[in-house]
Amino acid sequence: MTSSTDAPRVALEGCPRRGPGRPRSEEAERAILHAALDLLARHGVSGLSIEAVAAHACVAKTTVYRRWSSKTELVLAALSHMKGPVLRPPGESVRGDLQFIVQNACRSAADGPEGQIFARLAAEANQHPEISEQYRQRIVKPRREVLYGVIRRAIDEGQLRPDTDQDLIVEMLLSPVMMRRLHGGGTMSDEEIGRLVDAVLAGWAPR
Repeated sequence: MTSSTDAPRVALEGCPRRGPGRPRSEEAERAILHAALDLLARHGVSGLSIEAVAAHACVAKTTVYRRWSSKTELVLAALSHMKGPVLRPPGESVRGDLQFIVQNACRSAADGPEGQIFARLAAEANQHPEISEQYRQRIVKPRREVLYGVIRRAIDEGQLRPDTDQDLIVEMLLSPVMMRRLHGGGTMSDEEIGRLVDAVLAGWAPR
């Protein structure tokens, strides 16, 4: 008698038929993360399910569940994959480092589906508070800490006043990027970024 585990697998509709053997682990993981990002961009968190991601990635549901035990963990892994590693500025000057950080935020917003995903995450924040909070802690916070580090260095070097409102500077530098991302206004040019950085530095410069 043939057990259910010995039964042949039916190929998912629209997926290429694989040869014998399992797909490599790295290949399957990339396919799952890319599928999750594509579905996030098109349908948001509410329209994403493990089943839909598995079908979109042409893998079995068990392949997804072996890596991520819940939709929340899968979404956060996909967002982390999209953002990539935390980039460190060159460290040659405060102005240059601030420009580097804002430029990378602009490029990140312009590349691929990130703009659409960010807009959907913002719209669904109240529906999925656990994802919003973990996104801030795992993905946003480490990147902002790099920016805070540059601001603290500027204070230590006397380029900014000791009473500088660091939180406000972070918002002043990143809010234009976020607003353009939300409203589809495109990215900022290097010239615009330079003027923004100069305005912020001038506003908090020692008197």
